[in-house]
Amino acid sequence: MPQLYNLQGTELTEHNQYMQLLALQQTLQNENRGITMLTESEIADLVAIAEINKSSAGATAKGILESFYNKHFCDCPEVAGTTSFKKSNVDPAKLGKIYGLDITAKPNPATDWVAFDYTLPENEVTAILTLTDITGKTIESFNLNGQQGQKVWDTRDVKSGTYIYTLKVASFNKTGKIVLTK
Repeated sequence: MPQLYNLQGTELTEHNQYMQLLALQQTLQNENRGITMLTESEIADLVAIAEINKSSAGATAKGILESFYNKHFCDCPEVAGTTSFKKSNVDPAKLGKIYGLDITAKPNPATDWVAFDYTLPENEVTAILTLTDITGKTIESFNLNGQQGQKVWDTRDVKSGTYIYTLKVASFNKTGKIVLTK
């Protein structure tokens, strides 16, 4: 494979370390040993891979060592000063979608009613759908039951304007906007 794809430098090193992990797996299987039965030499090889490799071989080695051999690896940046902060690049809306959270509102804009079609993450069967005006005042709130379904909001007595809907389930939220025109 290295010749086929002309692997060189870091790519070749990462490939060779990945092949080393596969060889270790084959050795364990042939010798009827489990991952908790590594020799000191095999552990040292994993440490070397974990410390050098930043791709899948390194992540696999780190996972084995952290899970079974009480070794810890931290690529955390140094924080200057006496105070620190934590900044996350994780978008909660994207994370919710990955776990299966979804909601759509139709029609939009709407006049007399809005149908909210929703799907909750796996193993979740209850949620709360909250509708607020643009000032944040709650207009209506619904308890939803079932992993998937539809809730219809009767808007005949609601003023024209822009409203925010938020589906809350477990530790996930998904928010959207609906416009009512009369």
